[in-house]
Amino acid sequence: MSFGFSVGDCVLLAQLAWSTYQGAKKACGEHDELTREVSSLYKVLNRLRKEISNPESLVSKASDDKRQELEEHAAGCEGILKTMNNVLTKYNGLTVEQRRGKKLWQKIKFANGQTKDLADIRIKLSAHTSAIMMSLNLCSLDSLGRVEATLGRIEARSTTHGEQLRGIRKALHWVTANMAAASGEGSVWTSYTNDDQTFWRELRRELAKEGYRSSTLQRHKRLIKKYVEELGNRGV
Repeated sequence: MSFGFSVGDCVLLAQLAWSTYQGAKKACGEHDELTREVSSLYKVLNRLRKEISNPESLVSKASDDKRQELEEHAAGCEGILKTMNNVLTKYNGLTVEQRRGKKLWQKIKFANGQTKDLADIRIKLSAHTSAIMMSLNLCSLDSLGRVEATLGRIEARSTTHGEQLRGIRKALHWVTANMAAASGEGSVWTSYTNDDQTFWRELRRELAKEGYRSSTLQRHKRLIKKYVEELGNRGV
């Protein structure tokens, strides 16, 4: 795999996830929601490690764009894992007496100064897991979907003519991963089939946060929704 995220990087990241999982299990118990989320992330990172260690795997042979997206999703979870691992290490180092009355899980402060509560952290961990899994599955498919190919051509024209749909597939992957994590459904496709209108409003709102104009999204509404449908139908 010839992009910036090396096998060694992936090994270190999987080791960090494993250390965080062990810390969460010790602090919260094996069946706690936080422990389960970190465990899921570790498993998907371990799968990534195996895939990129094999130069003959479909992931290793995937297009540069798909490999770059996979790299970004994998690297993106490093910060939250480091923060959680440090917090858990300190907490688990306290004596039973010191732990009494210490409300570890109310707020966690990150290196950039942001403060998040445990529910937000679990959702973010789940989003990273979903995004990496989605990228792995897309890399493992040996052909483009019909709607995916159409969106790809529109993106290519966007680069040339300035239309504001550059990177829309990557943005959709990240946004839908976050929506699935927040809903707890496991797949955003479930939300889509249950309530089409509400789904579109939320999807458009989140894509607008990524920098896409509402008018542009509305103009391409049918194609964007068809792409999410295609992702669901292809098991991504």
